[in-house]
Amino acid sequence: MDMHSGIASKLNPLFEQLGIAENPFGVTPNPRYFYQTQSHAEARASLIVGLECGLGFQALIASPGMGKTTILFDVLERFDKSARTAFLFQLQGDAKDFLRYLTLELENAEPPADTVHIQDAINRLLINERRKGRRTILIIDEAQCLSTSVLETIRLLSNFETPTEKLLQIVLAGQPQLAAKLAAPDLLQLQQRISIVRTLVPLEKEETKQYIEHRLKVAGYAGQPLFTSEAVSSIWEVSRGVPRDINTLCFNALLLLVATGQKQIGGENIEEVLADFGHSERTPEATTPRRWSTPPVRESRVKMAASDPELLEFYGLKRNPFQAAPDASFLCLTSTHRTALGNLYSSILAHEKLLLLTGESGTGKTHLITCLIELLRAGNVLTEYVLAHQWPSYQPNLLSPTGGELKCGREFSVAFIDEAHELSEDSFESIRRFATELAQPRGLQLVLVGFPQLRKSFDPGQFADWRGRNGTQNCLESLNQSEVENYVACRIRNAQSTSELAPNFDSQALAALFVHSNGIPLGINLLCAGVLVKAYSRRERTITATMIQEVARQTRTKTGGEEKMPAGNPGHENAVLATAGVLFDS
Repeated sequence: MDMHSGIASKLNPLFEQLGIAENPFGVTPNPRYFYQTQSHAEARASLIVGLECGLGFQALIASPGMGKTTILFDVLERFDKSARTAFLFQLQGDAKDFLRYLTLELENAEPPADTVHIQDAINRLLINERRKGRRTILIIDEAQCLSTSVLETIRLLSNFETPTEKLLQIVLAGQPQLAAKLAAPDLLQLQQRISIVRTLVPLEKEETKQYIEHRLKVAGYAGQPLFTSEAVSSIWEVSRGVPRDINTLCFNALLLLVATGQKQIGGENIEEVLADFGHSERTPEATTPRRWSTPPVRESRVKMAASDPELLEFYGLKRNPFQAAPDASFLCLTSTHRTALGNLYSSILAHEKLLLLTGESGTGKTHLITCLIELLRAGNVLTEYVLAHQWPSYQPNLLSPTGGELKCGREFSVAFIDEAHELSEDSFESIRRFATELAQPRGLQLVLVGFPQLRKSFDPGQFADWRGRNGTQNCLESLNQSEVENYVACRIRNAQSTSELAPNFDSQALAALFVHSNGIPLGINLLCAGVLVKAYSRRERTITATMIQEVARQTRTKTGGEEKMPAGNPGHENAVLATAGVLFDS
C-alpha cells in the first residue's frame, strides 16, 4: 500500500471530522511543526548562537528522518530578514559546478564562465552584504554526497574574511557518512575549522507522545487525545523514535480512523497499519530484536577486550563505548562537567591568569580538558599541555627571561598542567609569583588540573584576587544515580551504528553499577567494558545486576590512573568535537 496513493478523496473528510486544517503528519520539512526535543532544541540553539557569534563553520549530523532539514529551515527563517542566505542540497558535479550553484542561489543571476571570476563575484557580494550590516549564511544539506574536491572548495570559501570576522558562515548538514568524510586525513584542514558539531538522537517514548500531540495541535486539533497510550507505545517501538517514521505511521493511522469511523486510535489500529505495510515494498524494520541461534561461547575461552570486532558487531557498535582514553567525541556532560567546562571556557576568554580544575581520580578531568583544548584550538587559541613533572623544564621554553612575554610571539596562550597536585614547592612558588607579580592583561594563562588537595596550595582569598574577580574554583563531583544512567546511555549512543542491537542495561543493573562504581566515570567505564565481554560470552544483550556484581567481584575496580594525554598532543586531533555547542546553550 503506497501511503499517499488513492487518498485525495479522503483528505477533506479527514480534516472535517477531526477539525484540523491540514495534514499534521506530512513528510516535507515545515518549521511550523518543529518540535523541540532536548537534542533538537540543543542543535537548533547551537546553530543559531554559533551564527550570531560569527562562527565560520558548523555541522549538523544525524541519520535519515531525524529532522535535520526541518531544523535548517527553522534557522533560515530566523535569519531571513537579517542575512543573505543560500540553501543548497543534493548537489551534483565538481567544484566549479558547486560555485555556480552557490552564485545562482545568492545572486539569482547567471554566474561568470570561469572559476576565478565566479570567486571574485562571490567575494564582492560578501563584502557588499557586510557593508550593509548583513551576514551571509550558506547551508548545505545532504553534504555527505559532496566529493572531497567540493568540500575542499567549501573550506577555501572560509578564507573570505576581514581581519575581525568571517564574511561567509557555513553550516554543513548530512548523514553519519559526513562525519566519516570529515575525519579523513585529506580533509583535516576543513575538520579543524568546524567549531561546533551537533547530532540528533531518536525520541524517547514520552517525547513521541508529546511530538504527536504537538503536530496535531499545530494543525488545529483541539479534542481529546487521538492516540491511546498503547498506540503511542506501538508507534515508538516500531519507529524507533525516528520522526519521519512516526509521521508515516500516524498519517496512515488517521486514514484508518476515517475509514472505520472510530473516535480514537488504539494499539490494534497500529497493528492493522503494520499489516498493510507488510504487503508493501516499503516495510518498516522488524519490531523485535534479531534472534540469534549461535550457541553461547564458553566464557573461559573468551580472550578479548570490549573493542573486539566480533563483540562490537554483535552489539551494533562502531567502537568501544567505554574506552578509557580521553576522546572529546565521547564527552557526556553531566551537571558537574557542564558547569566546569562552561566556567573554564568563559574564564579563559576573559583572560583570567590562573584557573583550577580539581576532582578525585577518575572523575573525568583529563577528558574534560581534552574537550576544552579542542574547543580553544577551533578558535585559533594556542594551547599547551604538560604534566606536572615536565613543568620546570618546560616553563623556560615558554616564557621570556622577564617572565611576562611569550617566546612564541603570541599574545595569548593557555597552558594546562595536569597532575598539578604533584608540583614541587618551587614550582608552586613560581606560579604564585606569576599570578601576583605579572600585571599585563593578556599573555600566558595557566590551568592547573589535579586532585582536590591542589586547592590547599592556594589561599582562597588570594586566589580570588589573582583571578581579577570573585569566582569559584572548579571541582568535579561524582555522578548521582540518574546521571550514571544518562552517562551509560550517552556513551552507547555515541558509539552505536544500529540501536536495534545495542546492549540494554536494565534498571537493577544501572543501580548496581552506581553502587559499585561510586558514580566515578572511570569506574563506570571499567565495569561496563567488563560486563559487555561477559554478556557477549553468553550471547546476551540485556545487562543485569548479577552480571555487574560478578564483574565487580572478579576485578577490583580501580578508579585511579586516568590516562594522560601525550605532551603537546592532547586527545585525538581527528576527533570532531560534537559537544562544544553545549557551551552556547547554557
